[in-house]
Amino acid sequence: MRHTVEVTLNGAETTDNKVKFAYYPDPEISSVINSPRGPVGGGTFSSLNGRGYKHENVCNLKIRYGALEVTPEIVNNTLVKTISPRVSVPDAVVLSPSGNGQNYGADLTLHYRDIENTYTYHQDMFVHDLHPQAGPTSGKTRVEVSGIGFK
Repeated sequence: MRHTVEVTLNGAETTDNKVKFAYYPDPEISSVINSPRGPVGGGTFSSLNGRGYKHENVCNLKIRYGALEVTPEIVNNTLVKTISPRVSVPDAVVLSPSGNGQNYGADLTLHYRDIENTYTYHQDMFVHDLHPQAGPTSGKTRVEVSGIGFK
């Protein structure tokens, strides 16, 4: 749907330039198909199911991870692919789509992170040591891994 935009300074005379403003249905995220979590260092690929990603009037599709904005790869009207941005603190954030890069969709439930549109950052893992550090090629060696960030 497109409408002509007219401007007036006096309430009587209007512009006559026939500039059009377009409307589109709000894009929505219904689920994070793969990788709903990743390290604080970012770089995790995620696929987002939803709708309205490829509407004819969508002019600048963006996905926001909390407050950080990324430009997704649009696969089709119901699927986009994103790469998580780097953050400094592990936390769960709401994923929100925008069809114009300015107006973002709200969380499905106010003041609550819905599983359908949440991405969780975890601390980067770090392997400190392996014990033992070698074993036979036949396998079956039980190895203890020590470090941080394991769950």
